[in-house]
Amino acid sequence: LCGFELFAVDIDPLAGRIIKERQQYYEQITGRKLNINIIISDVMEYNAGIESFDIINFQFSFNNIEFPKNTIRHLIQKLSKGGLWIMHEGNKSSIFNSILRPNKQWMNPSEVAMELKAHNIEVLTYHGGYALPPIFFRYEWLKVLNRLDALLTRIMIISNSYHLIGRKIK
Repeated sequence: LCGFELFAVDIDPLAGRIIKERQQYYEQITGRKLNINIIISDVMEYNAGIESFDIINFQFSFNNIEFPKNTIRHLIQKLSKGGLWIMHEGNKSSIFNSILRPNKQWMNPSEVAMELKAHNIEVLTYHGGYALPPIFFRYEWLKVLNRLDALLTRIMIISNSYHLIGRKIK
């Protein structure tokens, strides 16, 4: 985190403890102090007088937010011009998730992209994450499936997750 100040905001105290443990682990193995501020709060209610952020990053957490469109609108106001919006999330439109998680109130990746574009976020990268379950790649002999997975992630209805990177233009 080379000189960055990081704010990790999560409503779940367990997430805060996990972040703290990872921070201590990385500080121990690198011998460097990481500047991480762990805030246990609802992201919609958090306001510590910080005018803007350079990066907003969701790693499998956006889909857990009760009102995602409101969250997008709220956080985009806090994103600095030229700032990055980064997401790696579960894909509601995948066949796997629509069968195993049918009641989830997730936004489809295309809905997220359209909402971001409507609020002056230029979508730079938008593609599927993984299509085959990650357990396949734990075994050396199954790594031959990497090329198949790379092909399948281009088909959003097969990809179980997606990556999206956008930049605020106004």
